[in-house]
This record gives sequence, structure tokens and C-alpha cells, in this order.
Amino acid sequence: MAGQGESEMTLTKANKFKMIGEKSSAVIAIIMKRDEQERLPLDEVLWAVACAVQNIHLHAASLNIGGYWSTGAMTIHPSIRKFLHIDENDIHMGWFYLGRYTKEKILIKSRMNEEDYVSWM
Repeated sequence: MAGQGESEMTLTKANKFKMIGEKSSAVIAIIMKRDEQERLPLDEVLWAVACAVQNIHLHAASLNIGGYWSTGAMTIHPSIRKFLHIDENDIHMGWFYLGRYTKEKILIKSRMNEEDYVSWM
């Protein structure tokens, strides 16, 4: 049963992420630490973090380690921010779950050709 300020959907999602976390070998908190002098635009800093996460994902895949980036309500929950020592200007961008595949990964559908979605000008 949901407590005050919690919905059944929020609790269901929290339980799902807990289950994924328990099955994972490692869970990385993705946090954008804002430069106090704000020398770079926020968008650029966020994109840099996203690129770093992609690099982690690509390297993990090269080692045959599965990875999954997830965001959600728990990224902004005050208890999580306190637990991770996140400052007011920092942004918790989600969680990156890492683990070994339990069976051979099969691509459900074939990849699109770049010509189907890229326009070269």
C-alpha cells in the first residue's frame, strides 16, 4: 500500500529498480557536478556527462558486460541526494546498471541503415 505522497506507480517503479539493482554487478550513480564558476553552459556539461556514460556503455559492451542507463523519480528524491552528497547545483542524471548477461543476447530486430534516418547535406 502506498504511503503519504506516494503513488502505486511510484512504488512499482521503485521496486522494479530495486530488483534490477539486486541483479546487477554494479550500479553507478550518474551525477553532473556543476562547476561553481559555471564556466561552461549547462547544456554542454550535461552532454559531456551523456558522452561519458556512452563511453562506459561502449567499453562495457566490448567486455561482454551488459549496461543500462535509467532515470526516474528517485534521481531527485531528497534522501537520494543526501545519500550521494549532491550539492544544490548538481544534477543526478540517473543510474547505470552493469552486469553479465544470463544468456546470449539476441538482437530482437535488425538495426536500421543510416540512410533511413540520416540526411547528409
